[in-house]
Amino acid sequence: MATLWSAGPLARLRFMERPVRGLMDLLARLVLFAFRREPKDTPRALADEWNRLMPVPRSRFPVTESDERTAYGEIHVHCPLRGTGNAEACWRLMEFDRGLVERIGGQL
Repeated sequence: MATLWSAGPLARLRFMERPVRGLMDLLARLVLFAFRREPKDTPRALADEWNRLMPVPRSRFPVTESDERTAYGEIHVHCPLRGTGNAEACWRLMEFDRGLVERIGGQL
């Protein structure tokens, strides 16, 4: 959460897009290295692996449903961007999640 709270204000600055996205991608790579990623071949298995890689408590990131093509998960954390209306900054911070999911075989 400390990373989210420190990167959130930077993500709001347009000229910081590349550094923030780079930082989020680096963090995703570190998590994958530390927790030994395990590529998955079904949407549900991929979503469960995403959940395993997310910060504790993992109950903040429930996988709610899945079918043959898609798995649905939720993120229940208080984002520092909440209420700003800044979708671009949110997209920059989501680079962490995209990096995790893409490297285990999925697409966010």
